[in-house]
Amino acid sequence: MKISINHLILLEEKFGTFEVGTTMTDGNPNGLFYKPIPAITLKFGYWREVPVDGLQSMLRSLMINSDITVEQNLVDEDEEYGEQYNYIITKNQ
Repeated sequence: MKISINHLILLEEKFGTFEVGTTMTDGNPNGLFYKPIPAITLKFGYWREVPVDGLQSMLRSLMINSDITVEQNLVDEDEEYGEQYNYIITKNQ
């Protein structure tokens, strides 16, 4: 999965500043780690929530291989800052 700097600039214009990271996920809801799948993570602002459908639609339109999934991940929830999210982007297998 590749994304260019120009695509990152467009994402920032639409959703605001963000951080890019990587992770491994299994895509398995029961949490068993059968086959690790590499993924990109995005964190907007201070763990800000963004529209998943809008993010996925934009990423699919920008990337050559548009067969990706964006998953909203609730990282933490506390009294002072509320819900904190990041977004996990994986290439569909």
